[in-house]
Amino acid sequence: MAEQYYSSLQVAKMLNVHNSRLSRAVWEGRIDPPAKSPGKGVFLWTRDDIERASWILRRRDASDILIDSASALEPQAVKPDLSPGRKGQRCVGN
Repeated sequence: MAEQYYSSLQVAKMLNVHNSRLSRAVWEGRIDPPAKSPGKGVFLWTRDDIERASWILRRRDASDILIDSASALEPQAVKPDLSPGRKGQRCVGN
């Protein structure tokens, strides 16, 4: 089975932390930076990288999020905004 890689944004979502918190931890040296992709140079996170980041940022292992990470990363259905907007309303001035 081929190794699966995750983006920093996906890892932040899995760990339930803000992307800037994950990036800052790498920048400050608290988390060892994962390998980078050859093209764009973005981080490619493996399960081991995620496990180490989880211990540092969440103070617990990542077993609860790595069991079924594929379903956690699927796009969520977005409900349309049905609230009345200003479009079509006339603005009456003095």
